[in-house]
Amino acid sequence: MAADFATTISLVNGTDVGTPGLLTEYEQCIQNKYPNTSYEWEKEYEYVSYGVLLNAIGLLGILGNILSTMALIRPKSRINSFNYLLLCLVSWDTVLIVLSISLFGIPVFSDSGQPFFEYYFHTIYPILTPKVLYPVACIAQTSILFLTLTITLERFVAISYPMKAKSICTTGRTHMIVMCVILFSIIYNIPRFFEFTTIHKYDELSNKTILQIEWTELRCNHNYISFYINWLSLCFLSLLPFSILAVLNTSIYLKGCKGLVACDFWLSAGVRLDGTSLWFVFPHDRLSFRRSLGIFSGSLMCFFRD
Repeated sequence: MAADFATTISLVNGTDVGTPGLLTEYEQCIQNKYPNTSYEWEKEYEYVSYGVLLNAIGLLGILGNILSTMALIRPKSRINSFNYLLLCLVSWDTVLIVLSISLFGIPVFSDSGQPFFEYYFHTIYPILTPKVLYPVACIAQTSILFLTLTITLERFVAISYPMKAKSICTTGRTHMIVMCVILFSIIYNIPRFFEFTTIHKYDELSNKTILQIEWTELRCNHNYISFYINWLSLCFLSLLPFSILAVLNTSIYLKGCKGLVACDFWLSAGVRLDGTSLWFVFPHDRLSFRRSLGIFSGSLMCFFRD
């Protein structure tokens, strides 16, 4: 889940971090071994994947999030814990999409000859990336992961304890959980603010000083890479949340199936208790189960998306 934005930034920016035209160590190794190797295919791949697909899908995602927000905040919709969590998820997802386009989608067009893209890549991009675009994107990514986990947990409570769900999943508790998720995401990604830096470098070809993004000593530290980027990301952003999602979604599915079987049995039998039909006992389970089936597939898509 925790895709390393730093590696992708170095690839998008023409191989070295913010330095178009220079070869990475990997590319130099390949070129030394295979002198006739051309990297034109890599540029074409980046143009198609980042310039076309990322921007197109991102814009569609933003449009979908706007429509979802309008549906969730309309007067007829109740602002319950579930809808509030969805609003938070949609908001962070929109932030991540915008930052992804800013980090990867727009810089691809820096060689197009358009003044806007050149100015953005050589002036705005080096200033905003180290302290704004990159770390906030990591915060948004972490928030989306744990908000997805929180939504799955809310659905689990609604299915397992339908009569107590309203008292357990209150709006106040939901606000507190969301604040904890955001706070954890910020604290966890504090080191991301110190992975890149912007420097002024003299360019002999253009005979002027340019802005360039470089890795800091922290980002090049072997222990930092091994412990924080590899192990912590693997445990807290992959293994732990995925395991919890798998357990909760499996439990939701099994309990939902039992609820639907019981519902169909009593309805088909036409059983009545004290002259009142029992149908009202089960629609909540049926609706929650259908919602949870959507969360089951959607949560996995959000988890593996990055």
